[in-house]
Amino acid sequence: MTTFKNPLISVLVAAYNVEQFIDATLQSFDNQKSGLDQIEIIIVNDGSTDSTLRLAESWASGKANVKVVDKSNGGAASARKVAMENATGKWITSVDPDDILDDKYFDEIIKFLELDGAHNAHMLVTRILTLNDTNGRLSNNHPLEYRFRHGTRIVSLIDEPDIIQLGATALILREVLENNSLTYDTRIEPTFEDAHLLGRYLSKFEEPLVGLVPRAKYYYRKRADASSLVQSSWSKHERFSTVLRFGYLDLLKQVHWTYGYVPTWAQNMVLYDIFWYFKEDAGQYSRAAWIDDELRDEFLELLREIFGYISVATINRFWINPIWWTLRQVVITYFKCDPNELRIVQWSSSDAKQETNFSILQHPDYETDIDIWCDGELIEPTSENFVVHKFFDVPMLRERAIVVPRGHSKYTFIADEVRYYATKAKTKVPATNINHSRIALNWKDNRKSQSRIRNKRVRKLLSLKRTIYLRMLSTNQSFIRVIFQGGNSLIRSRIEKFRRAKASKKSEALLEMAKSEHALNKYRDVWILMDRPDKADDNAEHLYRFLQQNNPEINIIFVLQKASSDWDRLSREGFRLLEPGSDELVLAVLNAKFRISSDAVAACMYPVPRHLVNKGTSKFIFLQHGVLMNDLSRWLNPKDIAAITVSSVDEEKDLVGEDSPYVYKRSQVLPVGLARFDQLRNLSNQTDPVKKNRIVVMPTWRQHLRDTATRIESTEERQKYLESTQFFTEWMKVLHSSRLRHLCEQQGVRITFIPHPALREIIRSVSFPKHVEVADLSKSSMQLILSEAALFVTDYSSVAFDASFIGCPTIYYQFDRDEVFSGTHNFRVGYFDYKTHGLGPVVENSDDTIDTIYAYVNNTYDDSKYKERRMNTFINNDSNNCSRIVKAIRNV
Repeated sequence: MTTFKNPLISVLVAAYNVEQFIDATLQSFDNQKSGLDQIEIIIVNDGSTDSTLRLAESWASGKANVKVVDKSNGGAASARKVAMENATGKWITSVDPDDILDDKYFDEIIKFLELDGAHNAHMLVTRILTLNDTNGRLSNNHPLEYRFRHGTRIVSLIDEPDIIQLGATALILREVLENNSLTYDTRIEPTFEDAHLLGRYLSKFEEPLVGLVPRAKYYYRKRADASSLVQSSWSKHERFSTVLRFGYLDLLKQVHWTYGYVPTWAQNMVLYDIFWYFKEDAGQYSRAAWIDDELRDEFLELLREIFGYISVATINRFWINPIWWTLRQVVITYFKCDPNELRIVQWSSSDAKQETNFSILQHPDYETDIDIWCDGELIEPTSENFVVHKFFDVPMLRERAIVVPRGHSKYTFIADEVRYYATKAKTKVPATNINHSRIALNWKDNRKSQSRIRNKRVRKLLSLKRTIYLRMLSTNQSFIRVIFQGGNSLIRSRIEKFRRAKASKKSEALLEMAKSEHALNKYRDVWILMDRPDKADDNAEHLYRFLQQNNPEINIIFVLQKASSDWDRLSREGFRLLEPGSDELVLAVLNAKFRISSDAVAACMYPVPRHLVNKGTSKFIFLQHGVLMNDLSRWLNPKDIAAITVSSVDEEKDLVGEDSPYVYKRSQVLPVGLARFDQLRNLSNQTDPVKKNRIVVMPTWRQHLRDTATRIESTEERQKYLESTQFFTEWMKVLHSSRLRHLCEQQGVRITFIPHPALREIIRSVSFPKHVEVADLSKSSMQLILSEAALFVTDYSSVAFDASFIGCPTIYYQFDRDEVFSGTHNFRVGYFDYKTHGLGPVVENSDDTIDTIYAYVNNTYDDSKYKERRMNTFINNDSNNCSRIVKAIRNV
């Protein structure tokens, strides 16, 4: 390769433990069509413990334009800083050592620089496409892809502040960096170190100009094992402290110092990143839920200081990282508004009902009476409900949704003698579409012009060539292997396309058939009941049986897979059964009045394809699987649920109280109890007290154990892992206790162990003592087991409510409380506190658990406090739950 002293571009490569990826990256350098004679490559090995350094040095051998530097581990920022110190090029950019470059990457960049002969652009931005680590497929789904929709151009960040860049793949001028003493801040980790540098760099220009180079394609590898720095960063303390303090906040402060204000483009850079925190926390299982109180307080205080530099106008206009309306209001209310300020939003009005809907938004700590005036009269809401929106376990917004009679004049809201007026709701923020370049470029390269240059067949051939190239690099497979897999993939895609076309025609036919006299006579206003696709024996089954026996006028069917162990049992009992997804069920759903299930997963809410369900008018009724204890608002709120049943006093308060995180109106929450409670009480009353001699042991499962176990392919290794966990060893201590064996022999009691389904595989190989029987709920009835229980032992299961409903005491064995309540488990803590609301004592080690079991069985434990709790827990302590449910559903 030609040697040179003044390279045009210096490429920084910070490498740490990437032996399985770096070969592909380096090969993509070798594959460049042109431009390498103007480029120097500086690879910094950041203290790798694998063969990364050896691979880099081997590749660099004999290449005059490549330099390899070895240093102790210090993080990506420190490695890029060292690389930057060794750079001599006019422009500086970075390439991550697990990503791949298009073979024309540098060629396209150099063409752009030649086109910009006047050197107007201060920064160049290339296109990023996502590369699937497993199969080498590309996706044009990068969140910032919108920047390239108008082709190659130079834009002003003053005109288009949405053209932001956060990654190090941008090209920036070394002279500007050196003249302003700009380099990486090594304190910033694990993310945002690149954006921090770029933002400070851009602030050195009165009007930053950015060159967009869409034809220079950078392929970002998304690792299948989620081991990249960005993917794994949520587990790091620094993500919630250092990144905010030295990254976002420091950037805003420095830009403010330079300009005297913070331009919108800099605000957008920080907002883009910050909203990912809120989105992550919005999930039912969040990687941000683990943070403790101290870190949370620091995080929120830093956010408050950061939002001091971000305007409400910018938040309202922000669209780059799409957010929902409520989240926008949360941020404005909690971080930007005075705590005593009210904001009122008017939603649509109903001509049919002569009603108008409003949302009154206020800080959760601010409570005041509000008078509503319209047409000269003081009016009262016809309905209202409160929702408290929490993020990071902190209430941030109280939303009071009200419905008022529709008036003719403007509504006036008066609170604390202050008048407020509603603004119209705007739930969608349109993307900015300026579409003009500050600097004219004589280069037409948008997609339409490309389609004129090449015919369709040529474009397809070029696309196929690129796909083969990427798959060979990313998967390290031979050309023959890639072609073979591609052929199979093409066949599968053609089959899938044929299947979809066939399904579409079938759907059209079923829609017509559903209107036929036959279908209407058979399924008009039918109630469709279901527990789970493969399992019955829950609330829906019990409600169906009640309807069958007491309400023959109601048209009912039950949904269950024919392969289920419950099918034959229910069929013999006369249940009218249909399989999920069947043509007959489609006809039923399209004519149904209600879909009723004890679960709210998609398979239960939509037992046939969702688009067909939506063609009908049926409403979904959630019977619930048990009593709601944890905060499931993030899971339930987005679902289209017409009504939900509740059983306990606190559960109802949690769903519709003023501090509720749920969106339900009071009319949607049915205080009717669980359908299965009726038979459970009847079975318990019919059971001879002498036979109530079971100690039922039923632990719940753990999210992190499931995640780890599913990644272990070998059954033997998976079993070894599970047997080594604290979860397994702690419960085995109880079940194998010699003291409990003596207790069972002396008192004539037996232990029934109900393992979670995820443990069935491992349990088969475990030898249990004679006094312990392992129940299989696919063959045994949970209700029969509970009806014979003298004591229920669990850790966190809501089945404790079932036991308590029939007066059976509960013990909570919680050896891992701190870990479970840290947020790493698959639930969020709700209103229910086990120590203050629990239906029995909480113990935290195996010896105390065994002692407590001993005391209960020997009637020496003072259970009076918990007995009173159990009696006061339920709204209805009778056997009329099904009757109430039917009556309530009729009124939905």
